[in-house]
Order: sequence, then structure tokens, then C-alpha cells
Amino acid sequence: MLDGEAELYKNLNDYAHAEPLLLQALAIRQKANPPVDADIAQSKNDLGELYFAMGAYDKAEPLLQEGLATRQKILPPDSSSIAESHEALGNLYQKTNWPKEAETAFRSAVSIYGKAFGGNHPDYANALESLALSYEARKDYASAEPLLLRVLQIRLVIFGDAHRDVAVSYENLAALRRAQHNNGEAAAYYQQAIKTWEKVFGPDAPDIAADLNNLGAIYEFSDQKVACRATALARRRTRRKVLWSGKSRARHRSK
Repeated sequence: MLDGEAELYKNLNDYAHAEPLLLQALAIRQKANPPVDADIAQSKNDLGELYFAMGAYDKAEPLLQEGLATRQKILPPDSSSIAESHEALGNLYQKTNWPKEAETAFRSAVSIYGKAFGGNHPDYANALESLALSYEARKDYASAEPLLLRVLQIRLVIFGDAHRDVAVSYENLAALRRAQHNNGEAAAYYQQAIKTWEKVFGPDAPDIAADLNNLGAIYEFSDQKVACRATALARRRTRRKVLWSGKSRARHRSK
């Protein structure tokens, strides 16, 4: 119960309410269970990921390391929980500019997810994507490219062509091509991303405006239709935020 409530607060970015709940859950489990316990490892992993989201990296790392160490002691080597711990550490190392450590962690996650679930699974695709983006951050585009293409293929098989993760894959490939100064392919991938977002959320999806802006930058705004559509969407989003903010204040005053 405490974990579930904390997760709700975390998803709302309300870390001040999530943290004490996860600390309480960890304390309860440490009193009720032996030191090497799967539930304790889960609590440490959850708390570590919360601190990561808060930017408290010095607090996150030891908890994630302890959670991983416990899981490695008590779970089979191909457990998806171990892969989860490696992936969380990879995200931390990537964020704190430890690229080699991030690569090692992501490679471990990819390997274990592959053994646990096979090659066509969302968790495997997500870990593979993280590994690819770690290569891209180091400008190792040759290593990143085949992984990002594989992620797109997996997601198309799993989700079809109308899913947000598919749109994200197109965006990742567009960004890679743009970094490689291949603007023609970058533009094509952004257009695919826009089509996918439209299928999922309709023509006013916030991500469409961002992709149109990227297209505009590629074309240097020589394509006026792209530029105008991006501007219109951005203004529409701003207007909706203002209206929603006004409604929220009105409801608050009525209490």
C-alpha cells in the first residue's frame, strides 16, 4: 500500500510526499525480514529511483547498488529484477557523466532482459534504447544506429504503428541522423514521428509541435507551412494552459 501510494505521488512529481512513504516501507520491511530479502531490495531500488528523479544522485547510488547486490544473491541470474537494477544504475551513471559505467550497466540489462523475455519485449527494447542513447551521447553514432533501428523494429512488432513508443523511436532516429548531418533522413523520421503522434493523440499532440520545430530548424524555416503549423500549435498549447490555469484558480476560490 505504501509503495503504491508513493508511486502515485512520484508520477505527479510530488517527491516530498513520496519520500517518507518509501522510507517507511523500507523501515517496516527491514524490521520484518532478514537483511538479505527481495522486498527490502525492491524498497531500496524504489527509493533509489526516487532520489534519482529528485536529482539527489549521492543518495540514489548506494541504494541502487545495495538493491542490486541483494538481488544478485537471492535471485536467478536471468531475473528481470536484476536487469531492472542494472538499468536504474545505468540511468544514474549516464546522468552523472560516467559513460563507461553506464554502458556496462545497460549492456547487463539488455543481456538479462533478452534471456528473461526474449528479443521482442518492451523492457528489452527500452534497455536497448538506453544503451543506444549512451553511445549517441558519446558521439559513437556507428554503435547507436543499429540498436535504434532494432528498437524501432521491436516496437512496431509489439505495438503496431500507432503507439507513443514508436513515435519516440522515430524521434530518436531523427535526432541521430541530424547529429550525423543527414538532414534528409532526419526530416523523414520527424515526419514519421508526427504521423504516429497524430494517430495516437490527434493533430494537437504537444509532441507534434516539437517535431515540427525540429523540421523547421532542418529546413531553416524555408518551408513556411511547417513553420506556421509549429507556431500555431505552440500558441494553441499556451492558450489552453492559460485557460486551464484560470479554471483551476476558479475552482480553488469556490472552496
